[in-house]
Amino acid sequence: MTAIDKKAVVFRVDANRATGLGHLARCLALGEECRRRGWAVFYLGALDEDAAGRIAALGGQALPRPAAGALEQEMAALRAARKVTGARVLVTDGYTLPDGYHLRARPMFPVVVMIDDLNPSPPAAHVVINPNIYAPRLTYRPVFPDTQLLLGPAYALLPAAVRKVKRKETSPDVKSVLVSLGGTDPGGLTLKVVRALRRAGIGEVWHVVVGPGFHAGEELARLAQADRRVLLHFAPKMLVPLLAESDLVICAGGVTASETAATGAPALILVQAENQRLAAEELDARGAAVNLGWGHEAGEDDIANAVTDLARDAERRRRMGEAGRALFDGNGPARCLDAIEERLNG
Repeated sequence: MTAIDKKAVVFRVDANRATGLGHLARCLALGEECRRRGWAVFYLGALDEDAAGRIAALGGQALPRPAAGALEQEMAALRAARKVTGARVLVTDGYTLPDGYHLRARPMFPVVVMIDDLNPSPPAAHVVINPNIYAPRLTYRPVFPDTQLLLGPAYALLPAAVRKVKRKETSPDVKSVLVSLGGTDPGGLTLKVVRALRRAGIGEVWHVVVGPGFHAGEELARLAQADRRVLLHFAPKMLVPLLAESDLVICAGGVTASETAATGAPALILVQAENQRLAAEELDARGAAVNLGWGHEAGEDDIANAVTDLARDAERRRRMGEAGRALFDGNGPARCLDAIEERLNG
């Protein structure tokens, strides 16, 4: 059976050293649920080799990238993808699509879905998914009155593996620390955090994730050679196994922060973007994380002191883990696809 003979979805998403992996991670989580229900899944965008590998590993197919920029070029790419795949659903995730994109896409696809973060303009999609914890506080004014809004952590697009995690008991001592600051870490926060951990002296092993777009990989490698506690993980396909075994996580405020909360790991968050700021503040207010503010403003001593304080308070770490798991149950992709299928079949 070819893709054109069955249910198919096209994800319009970019994932490379310039954009990072956060948008793709959300699409992959929804795509994973689509695959589980028998959908054919395609990804259209500026996708580098690492992104294409992640897509293939979950049974998806990367399509030739559209010409960058102009609306007409984007629409031509969509028409070509629609013809090849027979897809009836389009899902977008990203900040660089030209004005009018979703409005122009509606005649091509019975269901157009927009994964959003900050509600920058009135959406023209049939379905809007904003999985951020702060999303219910945003005021959406869709172009069409029948647009369906799926807002908040109940719709968090997290990998299926988070549902299978059996969280270990909170340890009196922090032995394992995970550092994950995005696929590109343009501000060089990972190096700052590792230096802060060396000052704090907390933990027996520091699992440090090195994304595919890192520019400081060589310096991190030298640190790993100099300090046996530093264990580097180069572009792992999934963070969930590391999260599940970590006593403490230091991460950015994007998708990884939600995955961390869902697995019950206590987190210190360093903000790298505006949408992360809102998420970090809300996670802190809900007791699921500690917000350290903008990463470029936090000093090594600030980070070291925060690590030390949280490591010494096992009861607080336990409460943070419980709060995180209460917010994110891992069923967001299923709820989102339920709504998409209902819209498609309605």
